[in-house]
Amino acid sequence: MKAPEPLLYVRDLRAEFGDFALQDIALEVWSKEHVGIVGESGSGKSLLAKLLMGLVQGNACGDIRLQGIEQNLATIPINSPLWRTIRAQKIAYIPQSPKLSLNPLHTIYKQLAEMCALHLPSIPKAKYQTLIDQALESVGLEPSIKHRLPHTLSGGQAQRVCIAMMSLARPRLLICDEPTTALDAHIQSQILALLDSFMEMAIVFITHDLGLIERFAGRLYVMQGGKICDHLVRDSALFGGDLALLKKRHISLEFLEPKRLDSSSLHPYTRKLLNAIILPKKPDASAGEVCLSLQDFAVYHTTKGFFTRQKTPAIQGVNLRLRVGDSIGIIGASGSGKSSLALGILGLEGHLGGLSIYPQNATPKELIYVDKKRDRAFVSMVQIVFQDPLLALNPRMCVLEILQEALQARASHKVKKIKAPTLKALELLEQVGLSSSFLYRYSHTLSGGEAQRVCIARALASGAKILLLDEPTSALDKNTQKDIITLLLELQSAFGLSYVVISHDLNVIEAMCTEVIVLDSGQVVEQGGVEQVFSSPTHPCTRALLRARI
Repeated sequence: MKAPEPLLYVRDLRAEFGDFALQDIALEVWSKEHVGIVGESGSGKSLLAKLLMGLVQGNACGDIRLQGIEQNLATIPINSPLWRTIRAQKIAYIPQSPKLSLNPLHTIYKQLAEMCALHLPSIPKAKYQTLIDQALESVGLEPSIKHRLPHTLSGGQAQRVCIAMMSLARPRLLICDEPTTALDAHIQSQILALLDSFMEMAIVFITHDLGLIERFAGRLYVMQGGKICDHLVRDSALFGGDLALLKKRHISLEFLEPKRLDSSSLHPYTRKLLNAIILPKKPDASAGEVCLSLQDFAVYHTTKGFFTRQKTPAIQGVNLRLRVGDSIGIIGASGSGKSSLALGILGLEGHLGGLSIYPQNATPKELIYVDKKRDRAFVSMVQIVFQDPLLALNPRMCVLEILQEALQARASHKVKKIKAPTLKALELLEQVGLSSSFLYRYSHTLSGGEAQRVCIARALASGAKILLLDEPTSALDKNTQKDIITLLLELQSAFGLSYVVISHDLNVIEAMCTEVIVLDSGQVVEQGGVEQVFSSPTHPCTRALLRARI
């Protein structure tokens, strides 16, 4: 009796992409199996996924075998008609950034209908609407959402639309490239549960978060520098944690014996990924005087008509007192008003209520009471660090020009010229852990962590002592996230900085903050010390966030 074959079989795969290369890749995926591929940014995970989908060529050599396809996929040109029959029907791909993958000019219905026309030619157009409605309902979306444009969807809704699109053709293998990155913990759990419900599909889940994938996959491949450095197995319903069951399923183990996730024989890089889950903790220190105060603060969005303006409340009833050297965390589900609060503080959205800034060592007469307009004195004290650092940097300016621009704004406020701006820029780079070699580099040449350090340096260049950190680590891998949090805590201790930390990651809030505010549908539902709120939550929204915590 012939032994069964894996659904996907890869051996001795090599591919070159400029200065980067995938080397000696060996893996296999069996029918209905959940497999994880883990590694830092730049390890080659996404390149491998695109190579398996025939989306990049890369001068590949080696074997990529798909069950039911006789040809070696590594040797098939990416413009071959065969790939059209393979993509979506046999292998489907869910991208990391769903909103960038959806056409912003077309409705959801039109894009799903296009998928039906391309990959389900036997189905008449009259049945498209029923098929699309069923696909949307299967991912937990109302069918009415098909009439909307992508920019009106939340991140979780856009990701569900992509999953619905890929599920239309019922592929046998689904490759998910960071499908939960930048989503809050509650939405992450929903996406994982949704993927887990596709019982007939094998799923390859690519992520940088070893803690997340450990909940989902039965086997894990760890990638570093274009190579697979570790192969792990954990307890799961599929394998039962028994290597003998792997062999009974005829899974070939000759190239790399799987090891337990908690094995002492783990590769050093795997142990590094495991250690990155444990974040540094803000040291106990007495906070200084109040530097930022909100009194019954509210933020609203203004919609302009031909002759009218309509104000829609985004968040209301916020009261906080931020002290020098302290951090306050803002948490809540997507759409709860976290980012709107930051935009309201900066004056980028309309607001009501009191907002007071207290300069350090200031007399009562020097208190800045902020009304509608933000002057240069405010800008020199309050800055924001955005979620996606690469989008926050001007691609036409090198790092030196970016920092000099911030330094010049600071100088114009103080009506004096900054002496030796290049030396000052070097000093700022040193403060955030970057060398002088970064001065003349552009944003597209930086990694996510390097770009975020430049963003922090730019905020410091203005002389700001209050930083609004809007999801500062959610777009970064776990090792880089740990490095950025360590840097922020060191800067806070060295320069007496104060942070308002907006994050969906409760581990980040617990590491950086002493107080937390919980938002739900634009309302403050719970507020207090981090330890108190996390250990004894009183509101159902807080309890739901803690249950979904990874």
